[in-house]
Amino acid sequence: MKTTKAQLTAADYDFCNVPDNELVACHWYEYARESKAVRDEITAARKKYAQNKKIGKNEVWLVNPGITTLMQRDFLSRLVTSTGFPNTPWLNLSEIDRRVMLKFFASFPRTERYYKYWNDEPLNFSWNESGETTLDSWKTKKEKFPFRPATSTDRILTGFFSVNLKHSRRVLMEEFLGWLNTFEGKPYSEAPLDLEKPEKKPAGRKSKWDELNALGAMRLRYHCKSFSEAQKFLVTLKNEPHGMSYGRRDSFNRACDSAVSIFRNHWGWLDSSPPIHCTQGWKKGD
Repeated sequence: MKTTKAQLTAADYDFCNVPDNELVACHWYEYARESKAVRDEITAARKKYAQNKKIGKNEVWLVNPGITTLMQRDFLSRLVTSTGFPNTPWLNLSEIDRRVMLKFFASFPRTERYYKYWNDEPLNFSWNESGETTLDSWKTKKEKFPFRPATSTDRILTGFFSVNLKHSRRVLMEEFLGWLNTFEGKPYSEAPLDLEKPEKKPAGRKSKWDELNALGAMRLRYHCKSFSEAQKFLVTLKNEPHGMSYGRRDSFNRACDSAVSIFRNHWGWLDSSPPIHCTQGWKKGD
């Protein structure tokens, strides 16, 4: 189907095929594509990154003073090294780029906890301790003996867990999964991505699919001259489980407004401009 703007692809507005465990990463990535300020920040950081690599430093520098949180810094750093950002839609990213983003979002809660609770860890383990070990003796020895993962011949590990019950069960379970990775010789922060399911929303609450569909609607309104033209793109989507389905002009326009609000919630701290594909209405009138 031809459009008024040749660069529009189905992956820019159709998010039906985004897997459950990729929704959060896709959501952040696609809304970041709408920010000129983010694009400018990434372009500047890539230039600095290239300069650093020439002198043997594999470092990413983000110089914007507005970056104040760990999430902001680390997510933008991943965009710097993504070969597809900002021109490639999430669904068309290379497997490597997608995997890097998925690992970041899967491990971020654990990374954030480490910075916040490094001296008050939810869960800690000391290996190969006898049954007579006390907490005091374990504390004195845990820094002296580095952990060695299980081998192919020895699959039984013995040790001592210290559990900090000030943390929630969810946190403790996530930390334990991290230790299981360590026991198997995998990176501690590499969460099993198939367990990262989106939270179920109560009735009436917008899901990540709703918010991605709102973004898709905003992009269609930008590229199409009229609502009737945009509706042609929705014919194959309306019967999909998470497809975009706006039968009325006013509901379509509300979805576009919703996308702008979500964009501002995500990137308003960095970008005071509206999304790149934001329009005030249809080219042939509202």
